Amino acid sequence: PHRAIHIDGTARVAIEACDGCGICVAECPAKAITMIEEGENFEKKNFVEPPEHIPNWMVLFCCDGSSGPTWDSMKPNPVLNRWHMNVIRVACSGRISVSAILEHFKKGTSAVLIAACPKSCCDHIHGNQLAENRVKRVKKILISLNIDPSKVEIINIGRGMQEKLSDEIKEFCIKHAIGEKAVPVEK
Repeated sequence: PHRAIHIDGTARVAIEACDGCGICVAECPAKAITMIEEGENFEKKNFVEPPEHIPNWMVLFCCDGSSGPTWDSMKPNPVLNRWHMNVIRVACSGRISVSAILEHFKKGTSAVLIAACPKSCCDHIHGNQLAENRVKRVKKILISLNIDPSKVEIINIGRGMQEKLSDEIKEFCIKHAIGEKAVPVEK
């Protein structure tokens, strides 16, 4: 989105134009782009094996430009400590690929929540929209695998929206029985 990649027979990155959002990595169909600071594979680097003694475990992806600082300002929070989750900070929610989300399910994660920036406030132009489109694709894949598609959701959280983020996490965890004391929401 920052016009850092130019193709003239060979793809070249203009480092001065790159903002480090990682959207190009997630968008590249050939998986030929990597981020210098990531070194190893993003999906493997940001995966935490769900503990065997915890039956339901979730992953929360937080965008560095919005929900990440909001999450940081909420710690420590005894209410949130109740839920079993791995929080993964990303430069932009647009960096989260379909394969990154599916890798978590493959390894035993019960549910994935992506906290992207508000719709018109993405530092990387449209990363939140790309993430939303990927979540839609993952939902279709989950349906084809007979897995509840609501196990992956995207929410829009800006800086300073601690109460909204807390409420969204709580609702998501209860809905998917994340945490030892969690119970399903009555309908």
